[in-house]
Amino acid sequence: MLDLELIHFGTSTTGPTTVNEGPLSSLDLHTTFIELALQHPFLIHEVLSLSALHLGRVKPHRAPYNLASTAHHGKGVRMFSPRVNIRLFRNRWVK
Repeated sequence: MLDLELIHFGTSTTGPTTVNEGPLSSLDLHTTFIELALQHPFLIHEVLSLSALHLGRVKPHRAPYNLASTAHHGKGVRMFSPRVNIRLFRNRWVK
């Protein structure tokens, strides 16, 4: 249920308020992040992590949100790291 709360908060609050000034303010970045996350699974965990971090700042009982943020960030990084290592290996050794 927590992940559902994070998705809802992320798409309704965190995303729309992330970039509210400057040249990127007219872009619908929260929708773009979700679309990218559907193509790259590690990104959904980073979106959830950011939502949990934001929710932890606005809710009085932060602990569950801070733990969720850390857990999702860690999972996203673990999913992303092998992809980076493979690309670095290919770029360095395979030409």
